Amino acid sequence: MLSYKKVMLALASCILVASCNKNEEEMVQKQESVSFTASMKTLSRATETNFEENDQIVVYAVKDEGDETVLKSSGNYANYVKYTYTGNKFVNETSGIVRPTEFGVRYFAIYPANSVTSVPKFKFAIKTGQLYSGQYTMSDLCTAVSDATMDKEVDLVFSHRLSHVVVNLEGDALGTGNATVKLNNVNTGCDVDLNANTFTAYESRATVLCAENGTNSYKAIIVPQTIEAGSAFLTVTLNGKEYVLKASTDIRFTSGKQQVFNVTIEKDEIVSFTGNILPWGQEDERIEQVIPDDIRQKMEAYVPIYDGVNPPNIEGCYLLDPMVAIYMSDYDGDLSAFEWAGEYINFTNQNTVTNTIDMEELSTNGDAYAIGEGAIIVGEGNNFSVLFNTEGATHGIYNKTALLISGTKGKDGIKDMKYAFVMVEKGDDPEGELMEEGAFRVFQDQDGMAYATSWPIEETRAAEWIPVSKGQFDIKSRLAN
Repeated sequence: MLSYKKVMLALASCILVASCNKNEEEMVQKQESVSFTASMKTLSRATETNFEENDQIVVYAVKDEGDETVLKSSGNYANYVKYTYTGNKFVNETSGIVRPTEFGVRYFAIYPANSVTSVPKFKFAIKTGQLYSGQYTMSDLCTAVSDATMDKEVDLVFSHRLSHVVVNLEGDALGTGNATVKLNNVNTGCDVDLNANTFTAYESRATVLCAENGTNSYKAIIVPQTIEAGSAFLTVTLNGKEYVLKASTDIRFTSGKQQVFNVTIEKDEIVSFTGNILPWGQEDERIEQVIPDDIRQKMEAYVPIYDGVNPPNIEGCYLLDPMVAIYMSDYDGDLSAFEWAGEYINFTNQNTVTNTIDMEELSTNGDAYAIGEGAIIVGEGNNFSVLFNTEGATHGIYNKTALLISGTKGKDGIKDMKYAFVMVEKGDDPEGELMEEGAFRVFQDQDGMAYATSWPIEETRAAEWIPVSKGQFDIKSRLAN
């Protein structure tokens, strides 16, 4: 039999436990669940503008450890929590992630929710019948990673992780019947690594039936891959007749990028085919550091800015001569009245890992010289854009410009090379010899081809030529004979 003292101690212990349980319940009731607002650049969702009601994402939370923060297979702050899009945000009313109050966390989110089997690595497969309801949307793998935060409501910006294909049809053969478009023998699955941000195709080939994308336009989502030259990768069926398009060169589909194919069909055959690579919700953030987005939008009417992470190797010297103006934002008169000195443009030290490149330019009359600073190169296939800030002098006046060069690498040089610049800053210019700050101009070679040539300066020692005072450069004597 227990003594009186022991009974009282036991009773006291029970009271203490009951009290602790009550306090814990009160603490749980006071805990706040995190919710998420979400956005995506150029959504491929069915509405094309936002997530849809009842869409679901899976969210993981990881305690922030600076640059060492990675998603782990287990032991994260929160693992595999589903959130449903309701109203204008993703919520989980019953078992959402508890808001952290003592340290920041990063949130890793994946759409669609049913695609995730494990983290940080898993396999994802697109739907092959994307023409049918919901199959196109469920093929769109999207991910987001937040900044470290302790907020109750967290903003997630999702990015497309696969590749987008758009096929536009035109031509007399279209008639009034409905067309079907399919991609043949393409890889349909990929290995995903969320920490490395890689999406690598594995062998799982099938035919993909494209979804409708408006009048005579079709779209599909496929995993990043390369279609080899000679492959019959696209079939259009019109009024019971099949038209097969073979790849004339290798076609690279990369993560977050969109390939647009314009196909003309006349007289029972495909008579023309052009392709264009565009960003699909992703752009190199460094571009805006060189050319502000509002100016970029105005410039793209006159000079393309290609996006992509696999530009061609353009190392070498190219000559724009004669060079003609095709647009000047600070002049609305007759552009043909002006004469411009040609330009030697020399690209060196292209880095295919960081997508950077060095550049020098020299006017053919030797009056102007500039070097590139912070150059970036973007593009896909043979298309490229180089953007950078330059410092130099023209007519003895110091100037800092944002420079853009776009074109298509060819066998003998660069086709359709466009040369454009924005005046960012300039020195004393009492006579108004240079364009005003903020203005931009676009030039091209008169015949549309900048041919490869040799750099005419015997030695490149830019540091010796640029004085501290940033005065005029005396480089005519350094031109090679």
